[in-house]
Amino acid sequence: MPFPRTEVGNLMVPSPFLTPVALENNAVLRRSSPCYEITEDDNQFKLAVDVPGVAPNDIKVNLENGGKVLHVSGERKIERKGQKSESRFEKRFTMGNVIDASAVTANVNQGVLVVTCPKSEKLKETRSISVTQLPLEQIEGN
Repeated sequence: MPFPRTEVGNLMVPSPFLTPVALENNAVLRRSSPCYEITEDDNQFKLAVDVPGVAPNDIKVNLENGGKVLHVSGERKIERKGQKSESRFEKRFTMGNVIDASAVTANVNQGVLVVTCPKSEKLKETRSISVTQLPLEQIEGN
């Protein structure tokens, strides 16, 4: 099945991901998905997102669902030769109950957004669990 075709200027082009939407005269809106990398050490998770040309005030970082979901979104606004365009991105990351939601920070520098999510103290705790050898009937009855 061919991709839907979209008019860009005077051309009709296949558009599997980008769907220009008229905002005003000579304006185009596109959705994109920036590259990202997630790293983890003993104390934290770090999310690095490539956002070249995106101003810090055009980036939103939110924790949703009680701190279980990290939502990153933003838009790049460009005006060249009288043509305006916007490119928006949005991504959600499921964090579960493993981070300290009150200590999450976000910083953008040289086109890279870094979101630092410290691990919850509960996650850092180690708990030994004893292994028993009970008859299966006793385990299923609980």
